[in-house]
Amino acid sequence: MKKSSRLVTMILALALVASVSLTACSSSTDTTTTAGTTASGASDSTAADSTAANTDYPKEAIQIIVPYSAGGNTDLMARIIEMKLPEYLPNSVSIATVNIPGGSYIPGMTEVYTADPDGYTIACVAGSPLSIVPAMGETDYTHDSFTAIAMITSFANVVAVKADSPLNSAQDLIDYIKANPGEFSYGVGGTTNTPNLALSSLIIEEELDVKSVVYNGNSEVLTAFLGGHVDAYAGASTDIRAYVESGEAKIILNLGTVVEDYYADAVTMEDLGYAAIGDSYTGFVAPPDTPEEIILILENAIKEILQDEDVVATLSDMGLQPVFLDHTEFQKMISDYYVRNEEIIKLLGLTE
Repeated sequence: MKKSSRLVTMILALALVASVSLTACSSSTDTTTTAGTTASGASDSTAADSTAANTDYPKEAIQIIVPYSAGGNTDLMARIIEMKLPEYLPNSVSIATVNIPGGSYIPGMTEVYTADPDGYTIACVAGSPLSIVPAMGETDYTHDSFTAIAMITSFANVVAVKADSPLNSAQDLIDYIKANPGEFSYGVGGTTNTPNLALSSLIIEEELDVKSVVYNGNSEVLTAFLGGHVDAYAGASTDIRAYVESGEAKIILNLGTVVEDYYADAVTMEDLGYAAIGDSYTGFVAPPDTPEEIILILENAIKEILQDEDVVATLSDMGLQPVFLDHTEFQKMISDYYVRNEEIIKLLGLTE
């Protein structure tokens, strides 16, 4: 068995164990955790060693909060980092992943927001908890309340149509909708999810009359699209990939910036002259005011992990690739997405 396959199996096993007792809430200690991973050695990184010289961090167990149920992509990403992080930290401590799902991610994010800024409680999150939910005006925190550590991966959301569709480009799509107002429909997995907000920005700018059909998650969108119930799919590129490669679908618009071989010819929102906010990202953040020396130790360790051959292979098995941004770049991305999402959410009348 290949190393990457073994790693995937181990991660899935950890997620399965965690899901057995999935009763977490932000105010309870009855959270879902792994048994933890203990560091076996120090990082070889000169940068980490230099930074660590100014602090004895870490010297206690670190918990990674995941504001989702066990078994999803973000949870699996957290567990990949959990398993590898001890190898790259300067001191020997245990690492555990803690799932606090539900409540529009607010309970889990609040747990991190209110934690001590000492580096022992951090979060692994995707874009919605940071760049969308705070824009709804329902949280005590906002997009820049947390201390960014690093982004670890990103993939584009896309618009796809059936392979036999006469639409072969984004411009074809725009022209068709303008010529046939109210006829074209697309499926999406949530009103305020990343692909719908990104596509809505184009719809608003181009003043398009189109039907948005909201389903409960991306799997339902795929089923509806493949069954011919909607004209287009708007969602994760990773989920539609198999159908593109089998010849059943084609991607005609990249809502983000990440480009893969199977949709390399699709134009992006930036090509059309609009802001590209259609990438779904995953990264790590810490509580407000976490000291920079702690952030740099974690950032550097994560950067090294993303260069680990086993991790790269595991991400590839998941249809992902490592995309690293340091804490400064990641915070800018979070903020840029938040500002644009807030504008669209207001235009759609989804918040006061």
